[in-house]
Amino acid sequence: LMGSLNGLRILIVEDDALVAMNLQEFVESLGCTVVGPTGRLSEALAMLDSEEIDGAMLDINLHGEMVCPLAERLAERHIPMLFCSGYA
Repeated sequence: LMGSLNGLRILIVEDDALVAMNLQEFVESLGCTVVGPTGRLSEALAMLDSEEIDGAMLDINLHGEMVCPLAERLAERHIPMLFCSGYA
């Protein structure tokens, strides 16, 4: 499994700096390259347009702004994503 992740470019969108750092460390330990991280929807949308992205890890709520527009654009491009959230 880890070999299949090697070299993938993963966008991390998370507004909590400590969580973003931990996610980045984890993703890099799998051999992936991190795009970002960013905690702003506008920055994440810009990265989607300017960077090669193979997958994404998304916080649902970014400083009160929902990540849905980014998730929709990722889905349109058939880019796999997962949601990371503290919501119960």
